[in-house]
Amino acid sequence: PPSPLPSPPPSPPPPLPPAPLPPPPSLPPHPSPTPLACEQIESRTNLRDFSPPEWCNFGPTSQQRKDDAATCESYYATLDPTADTPAGFFRIGLCVHDAEDAKPCKIIDEVTCPLQLPPPPLLPSPSPSSPPSPVPPSLSPPPLPSLSSPPSSPSLSPPLAPLLPLPPPSPSPPPPS
Repeated sequence: PPSPLPSPPPSPPPPLPPAPLPPPPSLPPHPSPTPLACEQIESRTNLRDFSPPEWCNFGPTSQQRKDDAATCESYYATLDPTADTPAGFFRIGLCVHDAEDAKPCKIIDEVTCPLQLPPPPLLPSPSPSSPPSPVPPSLSPPPLPSLSSPPSSPSLSPPLAPLLPLPPPSPSPPPPS
């Protein structure tokens, strides 16, 4: 009978996964990206600016917010900072309406926002928004002084020797002076 083929050598063990990278250097906490709620406050009214300050479900004008979802959700309240609130940020809560709740107009989520919202991303513009490339100095003569303006006092302006007007172009170079 034919002899059995030798069995293949055992496979090497699978490679170990790479060691995890050390954590990045600690940076100040920064909520990123800006939560949508932070952008929404631009179209809402801060109840804490009222006199006296109000909350979503409490204050002299709160009944309107309790009765109407659209009215409730047109407000927000700034909240006191916590120990976790980084410098340059503030906390808010958007008023949310829930007709089934005993307190129908309330803050559900608290959000930390930057004091200044980042500008919207710039879209490429077809019109040139950057200054034109400078023309090499050898191709553009210095501007000629205006003949209609009176000569300026030498004590108030720098010497004009390097800025003397060039003679009109001629077929041959001007003689050296």
